[in-house]
Amino acid sequence: MISTQNQYSDQAIVSMLKSGELLGWNILYDKYSSILFGAILKVTSEEKLAKEILIESFINLQKSDILIHTKRSLLIFLLHYTYTFSASYLYERGITPLNFKTASHTFPLINLLLFTTLPHQKIAKTIGIHETELKTKLLSESQNLSCKMLK
Repeated sequence: MISTQNQYSDQAIVSMLKSGELLGWNILYDKYSSILFGAILKVTSEEKLAKEILIESFINLQKSDILIHTKRSLLIFLLHYTYTFSASYLYERGITPLNFKTASHTFPLINLLLFTTLPHQKIAKTIGIHETELKTKLLSESQNLSCKMLK
């Protein structure tokens, strides 16, 4: 498959998914699967199991419509979804997930979103900044995390 990582914006991908275009799923997988696979490997060190979880998470995601209704950045949503799906997948099979955390001092806002159920408004209020500033900082952290995970 030809790499589509930088050819489509997240908004364009979500628009394709909303209109039922299968190409949207291919682009989404091409753009984010390596990042998500790296995240899954932080939950289980078994590559074969991580590949299985990645495939199952995309199948499960495709069966639901939660992705097209998210208000979060696509990367943050996918990381959170993958983390919770991976943990559930492992627990259902009697496997305890490895400790998964990004470096909290490097990505503190992403950690708040990934490991709590607080909405953006509540997080912004808790840390004493406006929601717009929070979203700007999250976008910056997302881009830094994306670069870091692709290395």
